[in-house]
Amino acid sequence: MNNMIASCINVAKSDGITAEEFGKKCGEAFIPIWDENTGFEQIVEWMLTYWTNLTDDAPIVEQSNEKVVITVPHIYPVLENQDDFLGVSLEEFVAYINAAHVALFNHFDVGFDLTMEEEGFKTVITK
Repeated sequence: MNNMIASCINVAKSDGITAEEFGKKCGEAFIPIWDENTGFEQIVEWMLTYWTNLTDDAPIVEQSNEKVVITVPHIYPVLENQDDFLGVSLEEFVAYINAAHVALFNHFDVGFDLTMEEEGFKTVITK
């Protein structure tokens, strides 16, 4: 799946669309297929499933009724081990993933932020 996403980002870039802009468009495209009653708890559960499908270690490092922080060690090892893969940098890939989730989850009044940190990739989900 990540290889397909990277390929699509590369095509978007060749059409003058940034990875972030493309991510936003993709996130918005997914809105109609999500249950209109999706809330904070469901989104947290979905993100935990998403991350644990990519890595064996997706711990919640902070949790409250209004904020959950998950840190994963990697999200796309092939790209993390080189500067560019399929014409896409790790920074562009993260920008795409972040923008797609922000666009989708903001529709449900849930905040999202994915950043690269020394300990891995930090996901903050807020109510």
